[in-house]
Amino acid sequence: KRYCEECPRPTLARFMGRPDELSLEARVRLVVNGDRPFDRHDWFINRCGKEVRYIIDYYDLPEKHDQDKVPALRDADSVKSIELVV
Repeated sequence: KRYCEECPRPTLARFMGRPDELSLEARVRLVVNGDRPFDRHDWFINRCGKEVRYIIDYYDLPEKHDQDKVPALRDADSVKSIELVV
C-alpha cells in the first residue's frame, strides 16, 4: 500500500535467486550478530514504467521456530535505487 497512489497496479518484472551472494545488509548482520541468510532473491517490480529492485534475504532463526511457519525474511529497497539514498 506504500505506493498505491503512485502506481495502483505494480507487476513483477522478474526475479533472480542469488543464494551465494550476500546483500550489504546481510553482510552487516553476519558481522554484527552472526546471522547468515540461507537464500536471497532479487525482485524487480515494474511500478507503472519505473523498475524498482527489492532484495529479500531469508533467514532460519531457531528462536522463532515456535512463532513462525515460514522462514524469517528481510526485504529492503535496493540501495542502487538513487531515490532511496537522496
